Amino acid sequence: MLGGLLNGAVSWPLFAGWTSLMGLWLLVVYPFDPTGRRAWRALNVIWGRALWFWNPLWSLQRDGEENLPDGPCILVGNHVSVLDIPALLGFPIHTTVVSSPRLYKAPVIGPFMTISRQICSSDFFEEGPVALKNGISLIVFAEGGRSPDGNLGRFRMGAFRLSRQTGVPIVPVAVSGSDQLLGKHGRVPKRLFVRVRVRALPAVSPADYDSDRAMLTDVRARIAAELESL
Repeated sequence: MLGGLLNGAVSWPLFAGWTSLMGLWLLVVYPFDPTGRRAWRALNVIWGRALWFWNPLWSLQRDGEENLPDGPCILVGNHVSVLDIPALLGFPIHTTVVSSPRLYKAPVIGPFMTISRQICSSDFFEEGPVALKNGISLIVFAEGGRSPDGNLGRFRMGAFRLSRQTGVPIVPVAVSGSDQLLGKHGRVPKRLFVRVRVRALPAVSPADYDSDRAMLTDVRARIAAELESL
């Protein structure tokens, strides 16, 4: 418990500082960034990389970049912490996160989601295909929210339906350890040193499945198996 408190005392001011710096940059570039490219670069460099590199109590191991396709894809991951978002944003491809409508209604975070050009899940089937057509990959947490206990939950169908409609591959992503920092019911890290692991698995093609359900079942099984080894 003491270790977690010390982690929080060091980490949350760092997190707030990096996030404030990123928010300022997003506000400055927003009028000049119609494609969202500059916004993504800030998220990638500040949240996806610097946030982890400059914190002595957090470590992030991100594997599987070689499994990312040359074109756009849909990254489908499990979700155990708010920090899964910056962990996945560090992959070296232009991405946008599909997020719950309730985040857009929250103070501070709502405007942040807008100026950083993320996609609200209620607009997923309208804005998702446009993003993919423009070469932007999507990050989707298929459980629809953070797991309450760290276990892999049921997957929703949306990402798999969009994949089969557009022909865009899905890259399964397994995330482990971030629940020790900011799980669904936690506000204080659970230990002094926390290691987060993110692994992108080989892409799967929608052409290999005869239904959305079959694709969902296979991708979930791949993530579940990978989580066992992380």
